[in-house]
Amino acid sequence: MPPTGCASDSARLSAQAEKSLADEAGGPLAQILTIPAGSDGGDGSEDDPLADMKRDIAKARGKAAFVETTAAGWDQGRSGAPQRDWQATRLGPNMPAAMVELARDSFARTLAACGCSPALFDDSDGTSKREALRQWHMGTVQPLARMLEAELAAKLEAPIRLAFDSYPLDLAGRAQAFQKLVAGGMEIDRALAVTGLLGEE
Repeated sequence: MPPTGCASDSARLSAQAEKSLADEAGGPLAQILTIPAGSDGGDGSEDDPLADMKRDIAKARGKAAFVETTAAGWDQGRSGAPQRDWQATRLGPNMPAAMVELARDSFARTLAACGCSPALFDDSDGTSKREALRQWHMGTVQPLARMLEAELAAKLEAPIRLAFDSYPLDLAGRAQAFQKLVAGGMEIDRALAVTGLLGEE
């Protein structure tokens, strides 16, 4: 059974939170402009009094577009003008902060269920990420590798050994421990075995 099968609720929560955010992001996106009453029914044709302005806005692509003030209500007087002059109102996704936090937390729990530290994926500093990598390598990768070795050896009827890059093993820390053990009087072979510096060899 996969890890997400054992932690099915966390996996489902993560999926639903991501889906909710995706649905929110998939909503309509537009800039809404207020205009005087009776002047918004045009279709962009020559009979539409706002045709030129609509074309200018459509082609603006981030550039400034100059339009006539709405203060006079297009000859209808102040009574026909909007309460405020041209001002765009954005219509688009509005991600609730609680939902964003929930998606982040459920993702972290799913990672933990898979034996992977969330520190590898968040904004932790380099030291934390190196330690998280070491823990993942020692606590997840190597145990799974031993299981795979046994299974492959049984199927292939031959001794199988999986080797990995030694970077995640924190060789600097092990070297310091080795130095202290030897300085404390431990035999070199014993110190090498205890620190695991020659484990792969």
